Amino acid sequence: MKGGSAGRHLPVFILLSSALLTVSCSDPPVPPVDPESAVEDTLLKWQTYMESSAIGLWEGREDHRVVIDRRWEIGSDELAEPLFYDGYFIDTSGDTIVIADLATQSLVCIDSTGALLWRAGGEGEGPGNFLEIGQMSIGDSAIAVVNSGMSYVDIYSRDGRFLRRLSSVRNPQCVRYAGDYGLAVLSKRQPGGDVHIVDVDADSILFSLGEAAWEPGNEGNWSVYDLWCDFFPPDHLVYISQFECKVIICDLSDRTSVCVPTREFPFAVTEPEIEVTGGSMSGVYYPLLRSVFMGPEGEINFAVTNIMADGRMFGSSSTERRSPVALLDRYSLSGEYLGTWCLPDSSLLNISCNGDGYLAAMQYSTGMLINYELRGR
Repeated sequence: MKGGSAGRHLPVFILLSSALLTVSCSDPPVPPVDPESAVEDTLLKWQTYMESSAIGLWEGREDHRVVIDRRWEIGSDELAEPLFYDGYFIDTSGDTIVIADLATQSLVCIDSTGALLWRAGGEGEGPGNFLEIGQMSIGDSAIAVVNSGMSYVDIYSRDGRFLRRLSSVRNPQCVRYAGDYGLAVLSKRQPGGDVHIVDVDADSILFSLGEAAWEPGNEGNWSVYDLWCDFFPPDHLVYISQFECKVIICDLSDRTSVCVPTREFPFAVTEPEIEVTGGSMSGVYYPLLRSVFMGPEGEINFAVTNIMADGRMFGSSSTERRSPVALLDRYSLSGEYLGTWCLPDSSLLNISCNGDGYLAAMQYSTGMLINYELRGR
């Protein structure tokens, strides 16, 4: 991993004028010859390719353009005592980033400069320890963390002190603080829906909603890698299933939900190779969607993953490298496709935005944490 490379700003302009979009929908993105123009040229080609199969409402709109500055990157190989060994799930709030280190089963909290604030947890079954640490959410005064191996949600203070365990939701997969509504805990195995609004003090479910129609065999899948969500104030929660390519928009005010069809992609989506026999499921999923988060204009964003350098989706016979940029689709809260934008790094699977122009992403191929600043026009 490359660590501590600070100050390398890459101003990247997305949603450029349609007059500049010169790549036809049938052309795969091709790396530029001139290295000086590599970043902008590559981003433009991939954005054009991704938008070629569907019309986004913000496509070519100057007033929805975003400027991206790549601020720093940090990993573990440059330090005598690494900040983390196998960082995976992340969340951001203000100038704070919390990382779930799978190798040590612990939480690592750093500030927006990459400086360590505290560590907490560790592998074990006792209070304050984790067995398969999962996704987390930073609230105003506490941090909720999925403790998947023990079917708990653990609550920590903002300074890293273990507070309590919640057990009201069976097999939690994802958590998100949802403003005045409470804590949203997602699970496919808890009756009543996929989204359960929990009273943390009472450890009880206030209400449930969002029961999606899952494929046979996958309705009982409680993997912490399947469901991803974010809260969109004041009343909406959006979650996705990476294994089934589903996007579900929930209105907490009237407790309704709708499953939104994804737009048409410029590549063939690789179908799962799954067999369900006698109630057990085996085979391979090829995830497409990942890491839903609120963008700079309050819109839904999620990563479109597993796209190869030739523009096709990864499959069992793929030999290409991953795409050189991260691909992000934008949707409105009414489910309309708005457009696609890109981040100038490959293999960004876990992405978190603090809602105030700050974005952090974990790079799967290197285990590196990369920090960006977003500025609207």
